[in-house]
Amino acid sequence: MKTIAKTIAVLHLIGLTLGCGSEPHSKGGKEQIPQGYVAPKTTEDLPLHNNPDYLNWQRFKAGAKVVRKKISKNVFDQVTETQTLTLLEVTADKVVLESQITVERENYPIKVNTPFQIVHVSKFRLPKNLKLEQFTKPSIKATEVAEETVKILGKDYKAKLFTWDDQTESGPMPHKYWESMEFPGRLLKHEAMVKKETGSTSTTEEILEVIIP
Repeated sequence: MKTIAKTIAVLHLIGLTLGCGSEPHSKGGKEQIPQGYVAPKTTEDLPLHNNPDYLNWQRFKAGAKVVRKKISKNVFDQVTETQTLTLLEVTADKVVLESQITVERENYPIKVNTPFQIVHVSKFRLPKNLKLEQFTKPSIKATEVAEETVKILGKDYKAKLFTWDDQTESGPMPHKYWESMEFPGRLLKHEAMVKKETGSTSTTEEILEVIIP
């Protein structure tokens, strides 16, 4: 249990460093430890907290599935990532998911990546100098600005709307991100765009399919 708790703390720290969302989406399951990070010899002195990803997925039965499509586009290129998340196991200590990502890029062959497993343990120890809210938001920069109702595939979900800005070569990119604990994986939709006279850069994410047994 000590090893699992340390692992989840490290993975959450990686997510914050890389600016990822609720689930790994574009790294092919190969997380990288931040340069200079040194794992503590023990985490027993750190406070124990509920894992929001576990709390989300444990609401559902094994077999629950969600398919997301993420499109990243600029004037030169467009990349489409389709991620299928399937809930394999739910216990009192963890949930186990299978993630499969297919990548489509203009003028390149379609890449169908090998499925990999994601484990969310029920609790983790919070690294020092970090706040719990940093692990519950889609980005470390995100601010919750409103509650809205979002319709996904004909069903309404009560959602939290987060906004934040990222810096890109084209300038600041504002993000709008809707998520709900009532939905597998939390993410409902995501929009981000930088508009310039020479063209635009954008990222969008949407739900293609959801199965809730």
